[in-house]
Amino acid sequence: MFELLEFNPLAFIRSANINADLDELINRIEYLNKGLGVMLEFQCGYQTVRMNVKNITYVESYAHYLLIHTLNSTVKVREKISVALQKLEPFGFIQVHRSYVINHDRIKKIDTDNITLSDETIIPIGKKYKQALKNH
Repeated sequence: MFELLEFNPLAFIRSANINADLDELINRIEYLNKGLGVMLEFQCGYQTVRMNVKNITYVESYAHYLLIHTLNSTVKVREKISVALQKLEPFGFIQVHRSYVINHDRIKKIDTDNITLSDETIIPIGKKYKQALKNH
């Protein structure tokens, strides 16, 4: 069995527990595929910018603008963070501070007051959002 781990399986299906194991596997696959290929639109001046939701690492509110940080760029758009959260929440994003919405899949480490993302960006956790983060 340990030799199988080198292939990084999503799950193991046991014949004695086949229905429950299959249900769990299907749920895991659906979660992993959520947002795959989904493009979201944001207004950037007079242009509309389309972004793949899986490429968004976090969103930062900054002086009446949002900075949308992706895997390889940052885009400045004029939109409220609450509107961006409504668009992003169905894809596993969570607000952790009044100025930050993060992609849950990009969390590397959670400390008492900060979150470290996979790209080593450190995001503060607001007191108001700690419980929501624990529940997510």
